[in-house]
Amino acid sequence: MSKDSNAIPRTQARVRITDEMRARLVALRREAGVSVHRLLRFAPEPKPPGLESHTVNTWLSGLAKTARADHWQYVFNAWQSLPRRIAVTEAMRAQLIALRTATRIGPYRLLRLGPEPVPLGLKPAVISGCLSGRLMTVRADHWRYIVVTWESLAAAQAGRPAFTGNTDQQRETKVSPAPSPPPMPLERVRVTDDLRRQLCAHRERTGLGPGALLSRLNNRPEGLSVGAVSGWLAGTVTTAPRHHLEYILREWQKATARVRITSRFRNALARERDRTGVSPYALLKSLDDAPRRLRPDMVSAWIAGRTLTAFQHHLDYVLVKWQSLPDGRDSV
Repeated sequence: MSKDSNAIPRTQARVRITDEMRARLVALRREAGVSVHRLLRFAPEPKPPGLESHTVNTWLSGLAKTARADHWQYVFNAWQSLPRRIAVTEAMRAQLIALRTATRIGPYRLLRLGPEPVPLGLKPAVISGCLSGRLMTVRADHWRYIVVTWESLAAAQAGRPAFTGNTDQQRETKVSPAPSPPPMPLERVRVTDDLRRQLCAHRERTGLGPGALLSRLNNRPEGLSVGAVSGWLAGTVTTAPRHHLEYILREWQKATARVRITSRFRNALARERDRTGVSPYALLKSLDDAPRRLRPDMVSAWIAGRTLTAFQHHLDYVLVKWQSLPDGRDSV
């Protein structure tokens, strides 16, 4: 009986999927920014028989402990061959904005005027996303094409009149890309467990979460967001621009620490409230020099024991102001 040369063998060599192999595959998917479905759909070489998206997903999730050797090698090579993605920093975004302003050429015209071939997958929406800040990462080959094309068009414009809108002239302005490389992205560092513990300790010491901390600062770096800092604390974001991380550590370290509200101090506040007959709301409403973010409900929570820590200057301010008032409930 003749054998069909295209039939799948009954047995295939299999490999055990170690934690290191799985981590490497997950990293390749993240770096390329391409899902399993798109990878298998658009991979240039014919995929091995029997390889489906759900198969790869079981590897990534850890449900599958082994894989066919030819399947694993194909997926690994396919993801590894894809262009890497780089972070779009504020400096890189500012460069694009400056080029668009200088040339008066938007994303759609840029791709029409640029040299062929345009990298696969590069659309006007990608360029718009980099300009607006909506896209945080971009393929390295896409970034190079965008920057080199815009810079080439800017150089070409320097020696001719501004573009008049004529379609034929528009097509004639295509130029070859310059050899200069795109700017390097800002250095990123790993958010280690030790750094995460330092950040959490500062949060506990100061009582300031990421949102409260950043809202106090007027000179924070471009691109530093509450979501990013929250991701560092939670461990869901494992890398960060070095200057972002150093800035947050420095500012959190400088922030005023909270102190424990002792029962003695709590009783002192209650005595002054009862002696004067002035409620926390009435006290703070009558003052125009109250510390920032000091609210009546906070004072009530101190006295009731619902809040166990507070800023020392807040505590001192409230006690001194209550002590300066005369006796009598009619002063409310």
